Amino acid sequence: MGLRPAQATETGNLAIFNGWWIVFTSGILTMVPLWLGPDGSQADELGYALRVSARLAFIALLLAYVARPWHKLTGRGRWLMVNRRYLGLTAALVHTVHFAYIVALFALTEAVLEAVTAIFGGFAYLCIWVMALTSNRAAQQRLGRWWSRLHRFGMHYLWLVFMQAFIGIALTAGDPTYVALTAAGVLAFMLRVVVALRHRLRRTA
Repeated sequence: MGLRPAQATETGNLAIFNGWWIVFTSGILTMVPLWLGPDGSQADELGYALRVSARLAFIALLLAYVARPWHKLTGRGRWLMVNRRYLGLTAALVHTVHFAYIVALFALTEAVLEAVTAIFGGFAYLCIWVMALTSNRAAQQRLGRWWSRLHRFGMHYLWLVFMQAFIGIALTAGDPTYVALTAAGVLAFMLRVVVALRHRLRRTA
């Protein structure tokens, strides 16, 4: 669940190679928008970088979010299962770059940060950073059952924060990109619900 370390020892080396490649490549891609974005004011350039990094962070989070339930439901998605820890770390890294863009936006422009956004958004960053710091076997063993609870709560909270933002943009602007991301988020949540209900029914059967 969440940023759980890969458990397949026979594919451990391959997972580490592919996994860190995913993390570093995504981190580089997150910084590209500042150079390839549309020309305009500083606020426009940072706004573009914020939108791109938010989308990348959500995609990485969503892949980690569905890895285990998809594998349980279909028996497929081995690559997602092996790399789900690194997909989670990718989401954390891209979130951190996104956070840097936010700081730059409010430090270099006249943009104003609303209190509600600061509180709930700030808690989302706290969640992703704590999850990243505990994404190792030592933390998993030390925290015991609280490790799964922490990562499960963090994944759902981050999903909720993203969905609240994306649904708002999809409804007000009708942007097809955010409509697609919202639909993907809803499908991912439905997948988790289906797998959870299936597991519960099997336990009570």
